[in-house]
Amino acid sequence: MPYDPMGIRKAVDDATRAIDALESIATELEALEAEDKRRIEALEEQVEGQDNRIDELKDEISQLSREAKQPMPTLSYSSVSKFLKCPRLYYLENVKKVETFANGAMIQSGAWHQAAACNAVQKRKSGVDLPLDQMKALFMGALDEKFKVENVRLKENENRPTLESQGLAITEFFHKLVAPRIVPVLVEKYFRVSLGASFPFDLSGVWDLVDADNIIRDLKAKGQTPNQADVDRELQLTIYALAWRITYQEPEGGLCLDVVVKNKVLKYVRMNTKRTADDCYWALGLIERAAFGIGAGCDHPGTDGWWCSPKMCDQWTRCRVGTTFHGGKK
Repeated sequence: MPYDPMGIRKAVDDATRAIDALESIATELEALEAEDKRRIEALEEQVEGQDNRIDELKDEISQLSREAKQPMPTLSYSSVSKFLKCPRLYYLENVKKVETFANGAMIQSGAWHQAAACNAVQKRKSGVDLPLDQMKALFMGALDEKFKVENVRLKENENRPTLESQGLAITEFFHKLVAPRIVPVLVEKYFRVSLGASFPFDLSGVWDLVDADNIIRDLKAKGQTPNQADVDRELQLTIYALAWRITYQEPEGGLCLDVVVKNKVLKYVRMNTKRTADDCYWALGLIERAAFGIGAGCDHPGTDGWWCSPKMCDQWTRCRVGTTFHGGKK
């Protein structure tokens, strides 16, 4: 084969270009490998971050689950009213859980309410009231049970025989004049409503009776006839209306006090009232402010009222003796 220097040079040039191309490809591959490595490391960091976030979310879910098992504390009309009347009394009885007492009027009213509720429950099905002797037997049984199980402290002017005879008279009067006027739909209906996800209390209570017209009726036995102006602004009825509207998303049919007046001659008075949306918003604001005070630990005594006396307040001694409000004994 003849010697061809041009051909040899061309072959060498082609080989050199091929080697350069291969080296360029190798360099690109190394760059791609380095980029892939950086991407893999970045992805691994992201995965590690996501794993950490998943662990955090699991902890949050676990915490929420624990909190969900602990029931939200509640405020009722009685607790709000007690705090507004005397934060010190609320602190002692609702926070410190000191010993409390029921007086004669309280257990008599409770026994009468229980008898009226039993009558209303069966009336929803039967359409008629119980016989009077059964109503009286229900009252006496409830009163006897309360004397046995509740921490009763009768006032100076109270005694058991009088409480029994007066309670039986109220029960008979109620059976004759009040019960026949009521067509019960809901009886002793417990409610518990949320006032917002961030609000620290639920609102709870019991509607005594709700009739066929969706009128919320509250049974009372009082020593004197209530004043209509007082009924029109009574906080308990406003809270009942607020809870109804939150629960059923519509206004109640009305509000009513069925009052047995405990004069020498018993008297029945039905007092009707109503609440506007503004009334309910006002009550909601009042509840929020009471909750704020409770949360802040306000426990000052409310001294400007009939309740602040040794005779009327069961916590008088705890409140007044050995107590200061500047870091002293509580």
